[in-house]
Amino acid sequence: MEKSIPARIERIIGPLPGQREARAFSVFALIAGLIACGLSLYYGFRGETFMGRPMGSDFVEFYAAGKALNQHQPALIYDIPALTRLEQESLPAMSRTQMLIFGYPPVVGQLYRPFALLPYKWAYCAWLVFSLALYAAGLWLLFHGWAHASYRRTAFLLSLSAPMFTLETWIGGQLSVVTFFAVVLFVYCFEHRWLVLAGVALGLATYKPSLIAIPAAMMILGGCWRMLAGLGGGSMLLLGSLATAGANGLRVWMVQMKVFAGIATTNESIIRRAKYVDLNSFFSILLGGSSGARAISSLAAAVAFLLLGLAWWRCRRQSHDVQR
Repeated sequence: MEKSIPARIERIIGPLPGQREARAFSVFALIAGLIACGLSLYYGFRGETFMGRPMGSDFVEFYAAGKALNQHQPALIYDIPALTRLEQESLPAMSRTQMLIFGYPPVVGQLYRPFALLPYKWAYCAWLVFSLALYAAGLWLLFHGWAHASYRRTAFLLSLSAPMFTLETWIGGQLSVVTFFAVVLFVYCFEHRWLVLAGVALGLATYKPSLIAIPAAMMILGGCWRMLAGLGGGSMLLLGSLATAGANGLRVWMVQMKVFAGIATTNESIIRRAKYVDLNSFFSILLGGSSGARAISSLAAAVAFLLLGLAWWRCRRQSHDVQR
């Protein structure tokens, strides 16, 4: 009887790693991440950088935005020189040539107002606790009731110890944990057929419109009107932005989005494309970032969207299991 491919591989290199090995690797990676975080805090409290990066890295731009709102100066959020001064005042270890541009809608700054009431170092510590708790809660929702308990524990450990979370998102003080939790909450509510709440949950991610474009199209073509109504209610973030910074603040944010879009589609190596998960970055890395790569990525996206659209249209009147 012919052996399977995994059996052939095991015969050559020995037994493949199982759950015990995966958990062991996860624990070691988690310990390494905690040590790196501890060193970052140690040097940060001394006013020094760790591995060339100041404490908090990306967090300082959000802290500065929250500080601007606390000072009742929302116009400073998109005033690059003024925001840069706030960043460097908050984090003296930050290079004088470095600037972090706040590219989010004004309402996102409201999330950081409580943190900006604290001195920067303690605000960063509070954000570490908050973001870790939010990510862990998202993982629990994602894996709750899925497969056997041992597999859930392994998946939880692997996700929690992933270097892109611990070293980039967590220690870097990034905002993506909020998006992750919103999308997980959307999936969780959809699985439980709480369709309006699923739309509301996804609406929490409207501060990055590109992330909800595909799910919104799914709702329209699939006839998921209750979810779409919930998404509309959850999109009140735009009204929150209007209340935060006024019509002019929204206009300036849209201008910022055009600038970021230009950076994302340029051939110059301004951004590290290996960290971006999108077709444009994928084909730019694969084919060299030429105009041909962008044409191929656009065609691939159009074909994929057409196929998905047909599938959504056909399942619009089917049972919940078929829609899933």
